[in-house]
Amino acid sequence: MAEDLWNLRKHRKMTVKQLSAKSGVPAASIYEYERGQPVRAADIARLAKALFIKESELKVKSDPVPKESKQAPSPQERPAAEAPPKPRPPRRPPQPLQMARPSQVDHLRQIAAKLGQAENDLVARLGKPLEELTLAEARQWLGVYTQEVVAFNQMEEQERPAGTRRKRAYLPEAVDSFELDYLTNCQETGDTLTFTLLNGQVFTGRVVGFSPYTITIQPEDGQEVTIHKLALAYYQRERAV
Repeated sequence: MAEDLWNLRKHRKMTVKQLSAKSGVPAASIYEYERGQPVRAADIARLAKALFIKESELKVKSDPVPKESKQAPSPQERPAAEAPPKPRPPRRPPQPLQMARPSQVDHLRQIAAKLGQAENDLVARLGKPLEELTLAEARQWLGVYTQEVVAFNQMEEQERPAGTRRKRAYLPEAVDSFELDYLTNCQETGDTLTFTLLNGQVFTGRVVGFSPYTITIQPEDGQEVTIHKLALAYYQRERAV
């Protein structure tokens, strides 16, 4: 019998971030699915594999997580003498929102253009001008668009929208099938890769997204790093000790 995504995740004692890392599905999408949004067909197999279940055991549309009701204790359950309430710590002043970096905004434009979307269509989908995106929103949308680019690259030429079909079988900026399969596998398994740039800089982390031009990784400190392939000398998967 099919079950709700949030129930299956809790049964496996996994957080949303852990399920995202294991399945390759963006955390923002998982939150949407658990609130009742239908699961995209491309994500059903990834989530089922990460949860060690059959695809038929996952509901395409989950019921929202029920709110837990809190009942007041009965007089018999109340303590004879209640301790005075502890003083609340002072509230921290709200922190200013971090705005998206220019490189993230340019990356979104490039991905949208590859998918055949004009900037007006991109802005309409985001619900605000690109310059007003916060850092968190930019990361979320980059994750969504990166998954769509992966699906786009797997489409047959005749299935692609008009204006996005290639005139030749291969283009210099295309992600070849070997690299696509390799990076997709690394992202699904959560393997750690080491990237060496032409200037000698070295970065190590897990692949959280990629496009024909860049690879985005997450080092151990949790800060995402986007590496342009033109600056990349080589990268390799770290061997398990």
